[in-house]
Amino acid sequence: LKMRIQQLSPSYSTIVSARMHKAIPSADEKKRGVMITRAQPFHKGHLEIIEKVVDKYDEVIIIIACAEESFTDRNPLTAGQRMEIVAKSIQDKPYVDKIWIFPVPCNRFVAENMSELRFLCPDFQSVISTNPVNCRLAEYEGLIYDTPKISCQVRATDIRDKVRNGLSISGMMSNQIAENIFLKYF
Repeated sequence: LKMRIQQLSPSYSTIVSARMHKAIPSADEKKRGVMITRAQPFHKGHLEIIEKVVDKYDEVIIIIACAEESFTDRNPLTAGQRMEIVAKSIQDKPYVDKIWIFPVPCNRFVAENMSELRFLCPDFQSVISTNPVNCRLAEYEGLIYDTPKISCQVRATDIRDKVRNGLSISGMMSNQIAENIFLKYF
């Protein structure tokens, strides 16, 4: 909706957007970053991203994207199952109290998503992502994006494929508890 209005009215960002942000101020001054992931499943690479950036923020919001999708080859887990795996992946971490987990349906990574996240989540200042599409959408919305360099080469697609083929995924998930939960639901 915001994009449609911007296209119809070039002055949107100076008039409406500025006023809207002032009308809905954050109740606190916490610095928050939002990490967007489908988490199908949440794995070591996701955890590495969080660990690289968590000290930069007072809180990190983990968005479970495409929350409405489940029981497909690409998105086998429900939003609740993904939230459970993320929670178990970080339960013993010293930063666990700094993490929010939100399931959010999305329109397939369109520019409207960032505006929508502003309404659905606590106030945040930056987007944490290694996905160039998310970074571009954040930039378009005027948000800072944080792209941590990670060494982990694990991909959720590889995990799903290995399990389908009866192969081990040992060492690919964030911990054994998360792996067991994934295997139970998958």
